[in-house]
Amino acid sequence: MHRAALLARAATGPVLLVTFSQSLATELSARLDMIINDEVVRKRVEVGNVDRIAHRIVAEAEGRAPALVSSDDLAELWQEAAGRRFGSAFLLREWEQVILAQDLRTLEEYQAAARPGRGVRLDAEARTMVWEAVQQVVRRLRESGRRTLLQLASEAAGLLGRAVGDLLGDEAPGREPYRHIVVDEAQDLHPAQWRLLRAAVPAAPNDLFILGDPHQRMFDTRVALADVGIPARRFQLKISHRLPTEILSWGVRLRGGGPADGLVAGNAAMYGYRALDHGTRPMVRGYVNAEAEIAGLVSTVAEWLEEGVPTAQIAVAARTSDLVRTARTALREAGITVKVTSLHGMKGLEFRRVAVIGVADGIVPAPDALTPADEDPTARAHDLQRERGLLYVACTRAGELLYVSYSGRASPFIPA
Repeated sequence: MHRAALLARAATGPVLLVTFSQSLATELSARLDMIINDEVVRKRVEVGNVDRIAHRIVAEAEGRAPALVSSDDLAELWQEAAGRRFGSAFLLREWEQVILAQDLRTLEEYQAAARPGRGVRLDAEARTMVWEAVQQVVRRLRESGRRTLLQLASEAAGLLGRAVGDLLGDEAPGREPYRHIVVDEAQDLHPAQWRLLRAAVPAAPNDLFILGDPHQRMFDTRVALADVGIPARRFQLKISHRLPTEILSWGVRLRGGGPADGLVAGNAAMYGYRALDHGTRPMVRGYVNAEAEIAGLVSTVAEWLEEGVPTAQIAVAARTSDLVRTARTALREAGITVKVTSLHGMKGLEFRRVAVIGVADGIVPAPDALTPADEDPTARAHDLQRERGLLYVACTRAGELLYVSYSGRASPFIPA
């Protein structure tokens, strides 16, 4: 935010502050309003997420809002395309992580392409089978007039790259619409989204300022910035100004401490981090059943409120939508209104106190989010690390006190 404000004050051109989700963009916009007092300077900064920008570019080019396919309908299309050899999850990931990631347009390009991060080797015959299955889904989407968000990003990047005109209100048709782009939560952007951002700003000093942490990756998107036309200089930050030592060190052990492939060459190792302050050790509580766990949550949050913690500074998170609904209902029945959301919903937010519930074996990691080991062992390993990262992100939203609970057997991710 401060970088965006600095660039806006320099008045060298429009600034885009972009992040992963629209909810996080809304939060950043509100904070930016507090940082920039000058209304003229503030108007130089647009805050948004990549999906909305792609949607707007395609809508301007086509003269109407593009229709998006629902997750349920897309899943049904992949089920129809699946066969004995390749399941729907495998095909979807091959499409997103190889074909869309590299913008492959023909079978010949796919046959020759590398498949980084994919654990199952495919010969020419197998690649032909995969390509035909993928094209079946793409064809069905095209016939119905629907697209996915990643397809929109890819098409928007192509539109900007072809300089089709004044797509984002820029005065000079064919010119990139922004002078500076500041990217938050960069670790979760797909290569197609990176191609869009690259096409939206001219290559020049201070064109792209990128912030990301591969250890907080929530989605299985891996990209080297150099491969999408972004030569990057890397600066690693290792001092936490928000977390106390106790939560930081617990979180590092939860995450596993192993290296993660980042946005630049090489892996980012998780060591050498330190905090400036000390605080309370995370509270880990086990319960005999789910009912007792929810009762424990209500009691704990009530105590926090009695201690004077504002409701806006308390959050409750869980891995499943059922747990989110159960917790929200129980708290409301007790007269307590605090933020209750999924682990994904905690991304980029900060609170004084956070309760993460349902961190039990069979819930975290989520079984339906894991690729079967016999289908693709490498993908399963990535899935497990992604689930670790998801829990790590939620737990490290607490700047003062962290409460973690489970019923039955604890998740294997919880540090001993």
